[in-house]
Amino acid sequence: MFAQKNTLPLTALALLTSCSPQTQSEKNDPFTSVISSKGGKLIMYHGSTDGLIPAGNSVNYFSSVNEALGKERVSNSARFYLVNGMDHCAGGEGAWSIDWLGAMENWVETDEPPEILQASHPDLAEQSKSFTRPQCPWPSQQQYLGGDPDNIASFTCSITQEN
Repeated sequence: MFAQKNTLPLTALALLTSCSPQTQSEKNDPFTSVISSKGGKLIMYHGSTDGLIPAGNSVNYFSSVNEALGKERVSNSARFYLVNGMDHCAGGEGAWSIDWLGAMENWVETDEPPEILQASHPDLAEQSKSFTRPQCPWPSQQQYLGGDPDNIASFTCSITQEN
């Protein structure tokens, strides 16, 4: 009988959980206390136009983590990105191509948590147009400053009243 040994580090496993199936109890359990207590890191993301799992579930989950563990503790071990216009785990009309693994690797190696990440919408079809946007850590959101709407420099991240 073949048994596959899991060789992924804790940080990579944490990164992958954002698109893994979960039971209802797992969705509501702020498991990041385990990650945080072991010095691990978590990058969680969810597409705002996910047609399978409502994005509000992840917003509520991350809010519960902040309430349970405190914002300071969470900010040292977890980041959540609500990706504008991204469908379920990838694709969509927004800038959804993001180097999540590179952000995690940098965080683990430098102990500097990721903040604004560069997101791009690749030109995958004739009808598609490539553009870049900042991907803001929640609760920040993209805000258009003016200029070229296809360029990341025309945007900033800010916390709005709705958050």
